[in-house]
Amino acid sequence: SLWFSWIYDITPGGIKKTEPEGAEKIPIVGKELKTYKATTFFSVLIIFSLLSFNIVDSVASRKIKSLDKKIAVIPYSAFNSGNNNNENYYFIGNQINSSLSKIKSYIIIPWKSTQRYLRDEKLYSEIGSDLSASFLVEYHPSEIDNQKQVTIGLVSTKDERLLWSKNYIMKESWLDICKYTPEISKKIARKLRTFLSMEERAGIREQPVSTMAELYSYKGNFLIQDTWERVQTGNELIDSISFGKAIEYYTHAIELDSTFAVAYANRAKARTWAIWTGSIDISQLNQCKKDINKALQINPDLPEAHVALGFYYYYGKNDYEKAKESFNRAVEIKQDDYECLFYLSLIERRIGNWDEVKLLSDRICNASYQNSSLFLTNIGITYVYLHDYTKAIECYNKAIELMPSWNPPYIHKLRSFLLTGNISNARDIAEEAIGKTGEPNRRILAELDMYEGNYVSAINNIELSVKDEFDEGGEALLLKAKIYKNAGYDLRATENYSSALEYYSELLSLYPDNAYVYSKIGIAYAGLNSGREAIYYGMKALEISMIYRDAMTEPASIYDLALIYAMTGDNNSSYELISGLTRMESPFSLELMSLDPDLKEIINSTLF
Repeated sequence: SLWFSWIYDITPGGIKKTEPEGAEKIPIVGKELKTYKATTFFSVLIIFSLLSFNIVDSVASRKIKSLDKKIAVIPYSAFNSGNNNNENYYFIGNQINSSLSKIKSYIIIPWKSTQRYLRDEKLYSEIGSDLSASFLVEYHPSEIDNQKQVTIGLVSTKDERLLWSKNYIMKESWLDICKYTPEISKKIARKLRTFLSMEERAGIREQPVSTMAELYSYKGNFLIQDTWERVQTGNELIDSISFGKAIEYYTHAIELDSTFAVAYANRAKARTWAIWTGSIDISQLNQCKKDINKALQINPDLPEAHVALGFYYYYGKNDYEKAKESFNRAVEIKQDDYECLFYLSLIERRIGNWDEVKLLSDRICNASYQNSSLFLTNIGITYVYLHDYTKAIECYNKAIELMPSWNPPYIHKLRSFLLTGNISNARDIAEEAIGKTGEPNRRILAELDMYEGNYVSAINNIELSVKDEFDEGGEALLLKAKIYKNAGYDLRATENYSSALEYYSELLSLYPDNAYVYSKIGIAYAGLNSGREAIYYGMKALEISMIYRDAMTEPASIYDLALIYAMTGDNNSSYELISGLTRMESPFSLELMSLDPDLKEIINSTLF
């Protein structure tokens, strides 16, 4: 401004170059003088305002730039459960989230983690604190006089300040949001002072070949994830129908857009999961590989395709090393995606790379936007194997907070207390679980009674237990036999051990290389005082576990063989196995084993 004023003068006739010294002055009088003064005043005022604005804007810009660009997309309010548009409303949030994810300098919290947060339930600052998000992108779909519209707003969680807002009219349908996501992403980037590369601009501008295909794909993703969690939580009745419906959605998406790489990848993953659960025949595994190859042909760097390939090798081929390579590639592409990290941790855990497992588990458990009760429960199991029971309980508490009506995290939490020998706390949690989940948990109560030597109550609870409380039928028979034997009812114990032997022998014909089945046959023989057969089957189980190098099942095979030795009177062999078991990553501890009536004599002996 100073430089400008030296060269030019502001005059009633406009801005003119300053005359050299000595030039004839033009007299300014009367009205012209007043005009000159007014013009000068307003010009100075404008210059001052522009300078002030630039200073303020520069300060605001520096403040925004200093903040982490961690962003969460949230719906404005709860969607009515009876509203047929709910799928479309959630689809809108998913599309905004997906578009923003193409900006590499942003950390976009997964849509699955954020859709449960509702503006009318929490303050912006509270949601920001929960998710460790600096900014929220809030959207509010509404329909007035048959006109659909979506209001988008960008909010700073630090001071709850609205940084930008705009209303978008959906002329055709809710799927029109796909047309507006490029503009939304660019507006947000501009407000957050983010320079977009040519690659990022191209990615944001990219439109789906078919918006309906996008919707079908979203429906498939939602259904397959929900189905998978239900299967993992024991709701097996819906798995076949739901997996089939998800595959159907992906097929519709592919029919509408033959270049839809994500749909091919997710259809492959859905089929692999369905095969693993026994919902569809293994003959469809080849189709999984074809879909994966097609997805990678369209986009070699598609993380969903590498995740699908990982599950193909993990569940379809039992090839852990190749599965690990695929999940590693997915993590390289999508470094902060906790699902990819979780899948990789499962493989590392199975292989027994415990140092790597711990690093991955810490990252997943500490992610503030992690909201899967299933994942947290599984990570808790990892910490149990690492003998970090405090961290395990922390994960189970988070899982319970997310899904207070789901039973498994309570059961795993009480078992963590049993690993420290704390029966009292374990019983308190069992009662809490009964009250909050509605599950009777008779099986757990029977175990706790047995550990405390209260066999009258243990027998009552085990007889009232239902099959859904056990992983399979033989498990119930062996626990009944154990309780009756230690209660002094030898005949009832023998009946149950015989039934268990018959059950597992039939199972062995179906799964001839299953270490778990061999172990249980060995325990049944030990209960029937057939020591030679018991030890043979117990050692065979351990041999199979070691051949497959399965770090998750090997400790159980060692424990079962130690139990077989104890039941057949070979305390020294049992001691050797127990001693080794306590020095390896496993879900066992001396405190837990000292509660077992078949092992407590050895644990409490001079051997230890």
